[in-house]
Amino acid sequence: MTNLETQILILKAKAFAQERYNQGLDFFVECYTDEEWVEYIQEDKYKNWKELKAGMLKHAAIIKERAEEINASEW
Repeated sequence: MTNLETQILILKAKAFAQERYNQGLDFFVECYTDEEWVEYIQEDKYKNWKELKAGMLKHAAIIKERAEEINASEW
């Protein structure tokens, strides 16, 4: 994947996360720098927008599930 292709994916991912901020994708908006986006894409070997979008949604679902478990636990 070229640097330009990676940058395009990052722009799409940022816009997608911003549009769905209140639907569990706030983590990506608040926590990811451009360098972290590059790592995220390369680490999981996402080759295109469809794969990256699916990975983001899966990641958000895991975070949401963990948050619900924490909220449900007794302290």
